[in-house]
Amino acid sequence: MNLTLNERDNLVNRVEVLNKVKELLLLPELDVATSQQVADFYEVDYEAIKKIIQRHTDELTEDGYRTIGGKQIKDILVRDSESRTKIKPMKGHFMIDGYKISYRNMALFPKRAILRVGMLLRDSAVAKEVRTQLLNIEENTATEIKTYEIDHETELHTKLGNFIVNSLSDKMKLREIRERLVSALKAPSKM
Repeated sequence: MNLTLNERDNLVNRVEVLNKVKELLLLPELDVATSQQVADFYEVDYEAIKKIIQRHTDELTEDGYRTIGGKQIKDILVRDSESRTKIKPMKGHFMIDGYKISYRNMALFPKRAILRVGMLLRDSAVAKEVRTQLLNIEENTATEIKTYEIDHETELHTKLGNFIVNSLSDKMKLREIRERLVSALKAPSKM
C-alpha cells in the first residue's frame, strides 16, 4: 500500500496514530526522536531510515526534520533539571534514557516527520499498521462528513417545509382578513 505525496500530505497531521500503534519514545524536553529511535519504533535497521532521509529530505524537512549538533541537544537538555540527571557524559557522546547521542550532527524527527517515515517505509510491520490506522481514520472521517452533510440537508429541507407551511397559513389568514374587510365595507353603515 503505497501512498502518493498528496495522500501523505493530507494524513501527516494525524500523529495520534503513532501511540495507538506502539509506544513512541522521544527525547525529553525536545519532543523529537533521533534516527535510531525512529528505526527502533518501526523495527527496521538504521540504514532503512537513512535511505528514507536521502530519498525524501524535502518532505521530511517540511514536517520539521532537521539536523542539530549533539552539543546543542545536550545544552537544551541540561536546562531541564529532570533531564540533567539522566544525562551520562561519555567520550564523544552522551547517553540519555538508554540512547546514544553523538556530539556530531544528529537527525531529529518531530512526530509529523516520524509519521511521514511510516508512510514511506515498505518493509515494516509497524509502518504498515500505522498506514492502516491512518486510512481507517480517514475513512471514518469521510463517513462522519457525509453523515453531517446529510443531516444538514435534512434540517434545511425541514426548515423550508416549515416556512412554506407558515407562509400558506399566513396567506390564508390574510385572505380571511381581507374578506372580512370587504364584507364590512359592503355592509350598510348603521350610523
